[in-house]
Amino acid sequence: MKASPLQMELGIQIERFLNSLLTERGFSPRTASSYRSDLKRFVLFLKNRPLRKIADFSPHDIQTFKTFLFQRQLKERSVSRYLSSLRSFLGYLQEEGILRKNPAADIGLPKLPLLLPKALPQSWIEELLKQPHGANPLAVRDRALLEVLYATGLRVSELVQLLFASLDLQGGMLRVMGKGGKERIVPLTGIAQRCLREYIQQTRPLLLKHRESPFLFVTSRGKPMTRQAFWIRLRHYAQQTAQGLKVSPHQIRHSFATHLLEGGADLRTVQTLLGHAQIGTTQIYTKVTSRRLREICDALHPRSPQGK
Repeated sequence: MKASPLQMELGIQIERFLNSLLTERGFSPRTASSYRSDLKRFVLFLKNRPLRKIADFSPHDIQTFKTFLFQRQLKERSVSRYLSSLRSFLGYLQEEGILRKNPAADIGLPKLPLLLPKALPQSWIEELLKQPHGANPLAVRDRALLEVLYATGLRVSELVQLLFASLDLQGGMLRVMGKGGKERIVPLTGIAQRCLREYIQQTRPLLLKHRESPFLFVTSRGKPMTRQAFWIRLRHYAQQTAQGLKVSPHQIRHSFATHLLEGGADLRTVQTLLGHAQIGTTQIYTKVTSRRLREICDALHPRSPQGK
């Protein structure tokens, strides 16, 4: 079916909005693509609506869209994502003078259950880190990858996109480009430095085969490591542990933050290391560590039900 004039106008404005995310706000192409997918659903929803132009949008239309999403039996998290994308887009239209007011501004988002990070016990992390063994070039590279991931708590996208020039082995530091193009400096553990030095001196040249690459971690073909390739390697090593673990890179990031806080690190330090823009994003870890403290007290205190 041919798109209506309203849908065509929206399509143009959405592309302008996405371009502004990329060029002005430093969003990644992947994030912009997610916005495009979310907003496309709203455009399709408008197909049978009597609206003729963008300026006619009202809070009632946004509320109707919200109801429409729930009627499709979408979960609260999905509905919240669609509405958040739409709110951002309509806010952009308000800034551009196309809308007098953002009609989604006062539409409440579904209340989401608090998802506590699932940190792995330190002993399980230790076993996982031991799995890439031997002098095989890929094992040497993967040892460095896993040690850097746990030493820094990087997002997997940040890990695989690390540039060779971002590494300061002498100073034991990494320069990381995070979300929104924000740069941060993270320290490396001594073990991570040792594994990186072995990888750079012995293995990386073998993988590159006299080629050059600006990226720190490369594949056997000398290409940049991808998120998908790292997932496959991590899953392979996790299955080799005694627990037969099913581990995601994000779980390693959660474990990094949780173990630091359990060891006495303050919340602001962990916020900086994780690259969180808001302290509230990091505060979820205080609930994890509080829960762990409760478990310890319940198990060990003489007056607790389990105490001896």
